[in-house]
Amino acid sequence: MRLDVRNFVSPFAYPTREVDVDAVSIAAIIPSFLPNALTLKLVCELINWNPNLRLYIVDDCTPPEYRARFGVFHALSMASRRVTILRTPENRKKAGAINYALAAIAASPTAFPDVIVTL
Repeated sequence: MRLDVRNFVSPFAYPTREVDVDAVSIAAIIPSFLPNALTLKLVCELINWNPNLRLYIVDDCTPPEYRARFGVFHALSMASRRVTILRTPENRKKAGAINYALAAIAASPTAFPDVIVTL
């Protein structure tokens, strides 16, 4: 049996258009296990990049023996009111952490974002 990739890919090119980035609400999901200073730097730079950006940092159940890393989550939560820290009840790996954040975004009383990106 020979497979033809054209059966699986829809060859459609969407037209490009200009978008006013300042008018678009964006949510960024950042799964994190054992965060460090680089995580904090990323979050601070993203917050400064766009005033309409909301960040969802998902602690993918960092183990208690790494309590020193919990200070990074505290620093992340203090970086901006636009940062939300979520914690999975067990380690769900990257896809599970992203799905956890998507469920939290969908259940949030704030308006659903125009764009959701994962990092």
